[in-house]
Formats: sequence, structure tokens, C-alpha cells
Amino acid sequence: MRGARAAGEPASSCRRPSGRPACDFTLALPNTNVGPFLQWDPAASVPPAGYIGQPAIPHAIVGSATNVFRLSGPNVGGPGVNVVSTNLFNVTGKIFVRGSTTTSLATAPNPSAGGQPLTLTATVSPVAPATGVPTGTIAFKDGAVTIGTAPLVNGVATLTISTLFPGAHSLTAVYSGSLDFLTSTSAAVIQNVAGNASTTTLTSSANPIKRRQAVTFTATVSPVAPATATPTGTVTFRDGTTVLATVTLVGGRASFTTTRLEAGTHPITATYSGSITFGGSASAVLNQVITP
Repeated sequence: MRGARAAGEPASSCRRPSGRPACDFTLALPNTNVGPFLQWDPAASVPPAGYIGQPAIPHAIVGSATNVFRLSGPNVGGPGVNVVSTNLFNVTGKIFVRGSTTTSLATAPNPSAGGQPLTLTATVSPVAPATGVPTGTIAFKDGAVTIGTAPLVNGVATLTISTLFPGAHSLTAVYSGSLDFLTSTSAAVIQNVAGNASTTTLTSSANPIKRRQAVTFTATVSPVAPATATPTGTVTFRDGTTVLATVTLVGGRASFTTTRLEAGTHPITATYSGSITFGGSASAVLNQVITP
């Protein structure tokens, strides 16, 4: 019979010739998906909630190719009874349910300055009656954008960044879940990042000009006292709501030249996108006149 063992041999022994390495169970241990299991046939009746059967009640089963136990042989069931069988079994077993979790997020410092290192700490805890220490990863998000990930160590994950632009940021920590625990998301933490103020001015190389004549628009982004650093980043030039170009600042200035403006008056603006250390700003409207 398959699976039989010699008398006196323990079921867990691993027989090997002398000098050979011991049996290696490391490949089997990580596989937690053990099954399939025999369980009550739900077409007959439903087992107790959370279980695959009730051991005190013989019941028809599913989960095997042949769900019948049969013995055959001369008089195996008594005189003249050569076959006995049953489709009723006593089944026990509880269905594993992953434990719920809660995730909390803390930031330090808050508020912070633009370019200052900011540490985000996420803590994942099991919800009773679940016990244990959750494992897995945390995705840190600024709104819908993932700004970094970190593994859980003893239920805690940390991330240090210095790339948040000035302004208010809605930060959350999303736990990925594991084989033992369900996912969860922290409440949002509003991180206030202070930045130096800026001003943007816009000039034109000539105004008015003739149609198809080249015109150069120059945006100058300046720090507002007491800031003294030179702003970096990009400036977007617009004709009303239409984007004409986006240009990188060099020494606090960005220029754009075009010959494609049609006759008429064009409301030109320049918008500074801001940077890690400077908040954004927009110029006043410059009405560029193009004559036929």
C-alpha cells in the first residue's frame, strides 16, 4: 500500500544511505497553500461558519476525485456481503482567515522647509483577535502618486525624502498585505512644506510687431526677501490658456522666441512652476500686439 512504512519507523523519519546529506525541507516550508481539503458537500448542507465540517456528524464530502470509501473481498461485510462502501465521512478543520490590520503614519518634522529631509514612519498593527507581527512593504503616497516604498521591519517602515515642493501635501501609507495579514491604508497626514516666495516678471523684445516678425519673451524669476538664492525650475509661457512653451530657468531667467503669433492682441503670461526651495508665481498679463 502506498505510503506504508516499516513497523517501528516514525512517520517523520527521512531514510538515507550513510554519508548522504539529510533531507532538505526548505522548498516545502514556504508553501503555505496546503490542500485541497476534503470538506462537507454544500449541496447537502452548509458546515458551521468558518469550518469545513462538523466532526460529530457523518456527511457527504467534496474535494477528492472519488468521494467514496469502499472495501471489497469475500464476506468483507459479513456472510455473503463482498462489498461495503460509504460516502459519509467525519470532517473537521477551520478555514484560515487573514487577520485585519491598521496602518498609522507619522512625519517629522511637520511643518518642514523646502529641501529639508523629511522622515515618514508607518506602523502596521494586527487587529484583535489577530496576533503576530505583520510583514511586507509600505508604499508612501503624496495624493495618488507613490513617492517611495520601504519594507516592514518589526511592523515599522521608514522613508526619508527631501523632494517635496512647498505647499500642503496629503501623505498616506499603504500596507501591501501578506499571506497572514490583510492590506490597510493610513489616515492622511497633511505635511506643510514652507518655501521661499518668488516673483515673476515678463518682458517682450518689441511691442507692437508685424505678423511673422520674431518676438522674444523673457521671464525673470526673483526671490522675495529675506531669501537670496537664485530660483531654479521651469517657466511656462501661455497665450491666454494656450501653452506656447515650457523653458528651464538659467540664472533665474527663461526666454522663448516665436514668429507664429497671428494678427491681433495676445494676452501673454509666464508661470513659474516652483522648486523644492521656492514657491511658484505668475507674471502679470503682457498684451502683445501683432499688426497685419
